Amino acid sequence: MLFAPALTRPSIAERHGRGSRMLLQPRAEVVPEQHDLLFVVRADGQLLPAETGDVGPEPEPGDRVVLLGPPLSHQPITRAQTAATPSPRKPQ
Repeated sequence: MLFAPALTRPSIAERHGRGSRMLLQPRAEVVPEQHDLLFVVRADGQLLPAETGDVGPEPEPGDRVVLLGPPLSHQPITRAQTAATPSPRKPQ
């Protein structure tokens, strides 16, 4: 198991569709409310999965964490809405 049991591929995709973003930040004492811990990145670059979604491996100096943030919207974004949104144009 890579993440907490509730963090399935469909649930992560659904949250991402509602605006959740992955964040990289220094490790704090606790995971912020409405965030899920995905990975711990050690100071030496080692990537460790957070199998519980809230605690992760034993903290070490220099740890950073990858979190799944809260949804920005309470309404799911549909494929039709995504398709209707134009992509930003690249400068020529």
